[in-house]
Amino acid sequence: MQMIDEIPFGRSSIDAEIGKFDDKLNKMESDINELKTNDRISADWHKLTTTRADLISNSCDIIGSRCQVQNEEMEDISISNINDQLKFLKNHALEIVDNTNIFCHTLSKK
Repeated sequence: MQMIDEIPFGRSSIDAEIGKFDDKLNKMESDINELKTNDRISADWHKLTTTRADLISNSCDIIGSRCQVQNEEMEDISISNINDQLKFLKNHALEIVDNTNIFCHTLSKK
């Protein structure tokens, strides 16, 4: 049986990804604050921050799954399943950052 510590993505990896995401989002927030001049932009920014909250919530669920696996026999949750979840989370975070960058670039052109 593979030990949980051998999983290539651990809590520190998730925290690092969320930290990078937060840094980019905070920078974008300050840029967007200068550009928020109408309701549509405010609504779009609200959608982005809601997605960020969902992302952090999802990562907490995954961290919770890892803790559960550490405390129980590894019958319920396989290591490959956890790895798949963490890879999906990381890709989702990168996709949100890309979409937010596009959004900011579009706003700056107006």
